[in-house]
Amino acid sequence: SGVPAVQTAGVPFTMPAGSLRAVDAFYNTISTSGVVTVSLADPFGSLSATTVNLSGGLSVAPFNVTLAVSTATFSPQVLYANGFSLAGSTSSAIPVNTGAPARLQLVLPGETAVPGSSTGKTGTPQSVSAGDPYVVAVDLVDSRFNKVSQAVQPTVNMTMGDATASVTPNPLTLGVNGQGLFTVTFRAANSAPGWQIFAATTAASAVSVSSDTSNFVVVGATTTDHILLVLPGQTAAPGTARGFTGSPAAATAGVPYVSTVTLTDRFYNTKVDLTPQIQMITSDPYDVDPATKVVNGPTAFPITFVKAPGPWTLAVSTLPTYIGQVLVSTVSDPITVHAATPSKLQVL
Repeated sequence: SGVPAVQTAGVPFTMPAGSLRAVDAFYNTISTSGVVTVSLADPFGSLSATTVNLSGGLSVAPFNVTLAVSTATFSPQVLYANGFSLAGSTSSAIPVNTGAPARLQLVLPGETAVPGSSTGKTGTPQSVSAGDPYVVAVDLVDSRFNKVSQAVQPTVNMTMGDATASVTPNPLTLGVNGQGLFTVTFRAANSAPGWQIFAATTAASAVSVSSDTSNFVVVGATTTDHILLVLPGQTAAPGTARGFTGSPAAATAGVPYVSTVTLTDRFYNTKVDLTPQIQMITSDPYDVDPATKVVNGPTAFPITFVKAPGPWTLAVSTLPTYIGQVLVSTVSDPITVHAATPSKLQVL
């Protein structure tokens, strides 16, 4: 008689001695001895003993049961007993509540939450192209990755391995169902190993739990449409507003000044799917512009300024006869040109 007590996911409970019985068709205890095998419906639950000795028709010793998955997502939670070459027996359904909130769990596109499992999820994150929205779920879970629904939820802040990525909304208080959805937009490509996402409760959050770090997300470049010019003194920086950081180093008249030209997408990620001829033109009225070059990957363009002090600029573009994919040209920041070492006298 009675109903099973409510249990908590991840918390062991004890089946006392005498809780397993050998009975007849009318549930009268039969005095017999032997071994009974016990198992669980819960694929992630555990037993302190999988075999139980019966004496006088009753289990001799207690054993512990730990159920991992709440009945909000897995039901019925039952125990099975088999032995004595008889038909197996199934317990009444055991109600299992989620445990106390313990951590945040990130679930990315391509992954599926698996409450009760050792990692809490399965699958591999889908790859994404720079600039495309990537919707990420953050769940409040207990120690066994059961999602915790409750009125008071944590406020979560998301940070990115890609420092140029954006996240909206951020921060976000999870819904009463224990979940919040964030839209991530990566800008910098990273094919190996990819970028990670980090979720943590804020300092002002009403609930504080352990943070989570995602698996790696492979981010690819998008459509080729820019010509990136990086001068000496500057460093390529995919995903940033201009595609580079730093200021141009000064040039010296008569000394080659080597810049790098690269085809990129609109976020300045390197692209190698086109092979156009690129020209470089300077604003120095007396220099000789360099020859055009086929650009496929970072390509060095040396230029020799003649007139000091400038400042002069460099412009890179496709040729007027080019009829392929439109590529946005680039004009450099101003470049100061120093005079060379004395080499002659001039009389005016």
